[in-house]
Parts: sequence; structure tokens; C-alpha cells
Amino acid sequence: MKENVLKTSETTLAEVIDVRDNGLYLRADGRDGFINVTELTWAPGPVVPSCFAKVGDTIAVHVYAVTESAFYASLKALNPQGDPFRDLSIYSEGAVHRGHVWAIRAYGVHVLLESGAIGLLPSQTQTHAPRIGDPVEVEVVSFDATMRQLVIRVVGASATK
Repeated sequence: MKENVLKTSETTLAEVIDVRDNGLYLRADGRDGFINVTELTWAPGPVVPSCFAKVGDTIAVHVYAVTESAFYASLKALNPQGDPFRDLSIYSEGAVHRGHVWAIRAYGVHVLLESGAIGLLPSQTQTHAPRIGDPVEVEVVSFDATMRQLVIRVVGASATK
């Protein structure tokens, strides 16, 4: 059996095995992988994964996390200009950011922050029905630097218990 050699912070070639609205599903070194739609490009605005690859394509990806069963990758990390995660300190718990509603999903609202990062406002923390483009001021509830995941809440909203 071939030893899995995927390592974090390295670039590898991966085969695209599925393309969905939420991102690209991959396979490399016998392991399944995923590129979330938010990791496809630094550019704000609607992102259509099928514009980046199709099933059967082999693409270069930057691996940023590896678990026992999967790996997580990024296309935008291959071009670090404009990386909103260059200064991780700005995402400490309680840090306040301005942004606007970028996407609305059943599980929550994605907010594009002025830094270029995208945070998730979980649906159970919403107090009103937002619209795409609405300006919003949010604070960081939690930040996973490895997975580049920001959970946020509207400034002044009580914490979810």
C-alpha cells in the first residue's frame, strides 16, 4: 500500500472528483480532499466552482490541513497577494470588524469582512433576515487559524449558549 505523503503547507497535484456549489471535491495520494468555495479565490463576489475546474481535471492545490480521512486545500493560497490571513492577530476573540453580507445559506450567513476574510454568522444567532450586500458590524466569536474559519456575531448580539 502506498504511504500517504500529503503534508500541510505544501503544494500537490489533485484530481477533481466532484464539483458542487460548496466547492471542489478532490483525491490525491489515495486520500479524499476538499476545497471550500471560500478557498477558490481572493476576489469577493459570487464564486462558481465550475469556473475553476471540472471533474477529471488535475490541479495544483495548497494543502492547509490533513486529517486521518481527508485533506483540505486552497487555490487562492497559491497566490498569497491579498491574503486576509497574513496577520492572524486581527481575528482574536472579541475583535470587531466591518463587512457586508456576501452569501446566505440555510446554516448561516457569510459576511465578507473589510480585511477580505469571510466569516460565518450561524443561523441561530441571527436576529433579522439579512440581504446580500447589507452592511454589518461583527465581532469574532472563534477563529480556527488552521482551517481559516471565522465564527462571528453581530456586534451587540448576546452570545449563543
